[in-house]
Amino acid sequence: MLSTRLEFVPARDAELFAAVPAGPAVFLFQADDPQSEPYVSKTANLRRRLQRLLSAPTEHSKKLNLRDRARWIEFTPTGSDFESGLLLYKVLRSSSPRLSPIASAFGLPLWSGCTWKTNTHGHRLPPGWGA
Repeated sequence: MLSTRLEFVPARDAELFAAVPAGPAVFLFQADDPQSEPYVSKTANLRRRLQRLLSAPTEHSKKLNLRDRARWIEFTPTGSDFESGLLLYKVLRSSSPRLSPIASAFGLPLWSGCTWKTNTHGHRLPPGWGA
């Protein structure tokens, strides 16, 4: 569903950061484990978000870091917040069968039957991801 798929190799992270656009996009991280659920989100600046989530963590940082879990990155650049929200909803619907058919006005999914972990900002993470 997303237009571009790149492999994430931590040793070559600078190449990945240079290859992605610095504009709005919907993106997905997939782990090596086929049973894990993907991490799906939208952003106003894809390059900056990937650098934050995939760069080597600082020593005492509490920020979410998916460097050791992400293996594949898929993304599609978008032109507006509305387009990002709509594409995010479609990707979430197709990537997880447990997504409720109703989404909030902010484009956030409503999940059922999951146990959640949260990052330091209170964002919910699917099972198998997170701190």
